[in-house]
Amino acid sequence: MRYTTNVRLPKLRASFYRSGFGRALVRDWLLTLSREECRQIGKDIARVLFAVSGQEIVLLHGFIKKTQRTPVDEIRLAEKRWKEWQHGKAQ
Repeated sequence: MRYTTNVRLPKLRASFYRSGFGRALVRDWLLTLSREECRQIGKDIARVLFAVSGQEIVLLHGFIKKTQRTPVDEIRLAEKRWKEWQHGKAQ
């Protein structure tokens, strides 16, 4: 696949999924990573699952990758959070 640099993509505002208690769970998780884990993020060790709504990207769930395939439980948790966010149950 070829990518061109002359295509203007819209800017998306990033926001963190917040639990019903107001905690930004993905942000909190990112802050717990060690310096070495932070270095590894660019090397396919960590994943953040997200969804896009209009001009906003919602960071739903983050985890350390242990296998080639994304575990179903990780996907289900992100889907659950997305539904909560869509229905206003999350902040």
